[in-house]
Amino acid sequence: MKIAIPVTPDGQIDPRFGKAHDVAVTEVNEDGSEILSWDVHQVNWDELHDSSPHGTHHGRIVRFLIDNGIEAVIINHAGGPMMNTLSKMGMIIVTEAEGDAQELTREITPQIYEAIEAESDPHACGCGGSCGCSDEEPTEQFIELTTRPE
Repeated sequence: MKIAIPVTPDGQIDPRFGKAHDVAVTEVNEDGSEILSWDVHQVNWDELHDSSPHGTHHGRIVRFLIDNGIEAVIINHAGGPMMNTLSKMGMIIVTEAEGDAQELTREITPQIYEAIEAESDPHACGCGGSCGCSDEEPTEQFIELTTRPE
C-alpha cells in the first residue's frame, strides 16, 4: 500500500498538509512492520498554495496523489474542502497525526488495512449479505488519532 505523509526536514509529520514543502510517499507491507520504500518529494505546496485559485491548488494535490498511486494519507489536519476531496477520492484519511513520520506509519498501518478491508466488504458487519445492511449508506473511512495505537 502507498501512503502520503507531509513531512518536515527532521522527519516529523508536518501539520500543514496543503502547505507542506515535502511529502513522503511510502510503501509498507501488510502488517506495517516494514517500510518497503520511503521517498520524500519536494512539492513546494507552501509556496504554491497562495499562487493560484484555491481549487487549482486542490487539483495540484489530487494530481500528486493520483500520479503516485496513493491509497491513504496520514495528516495532522486539512480544511473541510480538502477533506471532502480526499473522501471523494476514496482515500483512507488518518488525522490528528503528529510525531516521527516513519514510526507513526509503522504503528498506524494495521488500522489503515482494517479500514480498507471494511470498505471492500459491502456488509460492514461481516454478515456476508444476510442482514440487509447493504441498503445503508457506506461509512467514510477516517481514522482520527486521539491516542496512539498500542
